[in-house]
Amino acid sequence: MKPSELLMLKAQFWQRILTMSMIALSTLQIGAQNSTNTISKNAVYFELLGSSFYLYNISYDRAIYVRGKNRLSIALGFQVQDPIRLDASNSISPQINYMYGNIHSFETGIGYAYYAQNINPNGLIFRLGYRYQKKNRLFFKLGITPIITDGFAIIGIPINGDNLYILPWGGISLGYSF
Repeated sequence: MKPSELLMLKAQFWQRILTMSMIALSTLQIGAQNSTNTISKNAVYFELLGSSFYLYNISYDRAIYVRGKNRLSIALGFQVQDPIRLDASNSISPQINYMYGNIHSFETGIGYAYYAQNINPNGLIFRLGYRYQKKNRLFFKLGITPIITDGFAIIGIPINGDNLYILPWGGISLGYSF
């Protein structure tokens, strides 16, 4: 089996695992209400770079577990490069994130950037950063988001010669929580 075929199988496997996990977690009613009631469970935000290979991502984030300072959320982002052409490089990026803190939080997570037409490479996204989220207020986050992909050889860092690269990446997000 060629390395590119193996990579595609690995990507499809992780995409299915992440999608099934998000569906399963979103149907559960887990956790307790936040006792201080200062953090919203929903957020809509615009992300520059971050969970996308290109300029932006528009995402919806939902907390599915809140207990004390621990929170777990799922998010779904999308990017439309050309809304008229169906063969354009439009993408979705499901994610799952863990936060520790109240209004000011440490955030870590994992996601997957999936391009529907395979014009651009898909990639596994990791997140490590800071998140500010207050009830019915401004939502802000800043983080490093390295992406493992089989593309972007020019700026990516090769991994063991398997045509896999770590793309050093980061992002900044601004939106509204409710």
